[in-house]
Amino acid sequence: MTPYGHALLPMIRERIEIKNVRSSETGGLVVVYDPEHGHYFWHITALDDGNSHPADFLRALKAGQLVVYAGPSGLVEMLYLGSIRITEHRETKRRH
Repeated sequence: MTPYGHALLPMIRERIEIKNVRSSETGGLVVVYDPEHGHYFWHITALDDGNSHPADFLRALKAGQLVVYAGPSGLVEMLYLGSIRITEHRETKRRH
């Protein structure tokens, strides 16, 4: 959300696999980026646990249960599932 209305933020969804010597884990990664202010956040889900899926995150966005607001100081993620959970993200892309 900007002072002028809704903003469309770039988002990518990827399937990831993390391997170590003894095992591997498969998961889903969704990254949201605000190019105007350089902030980003990621949502990672372990697919092996069978409880959630990155598509659930995207469905929540489309249904309005999850909203991301962008501003100069960071991204704010608001989740409405009975009660409201608010998370502020101030991660920025390092500029070289």
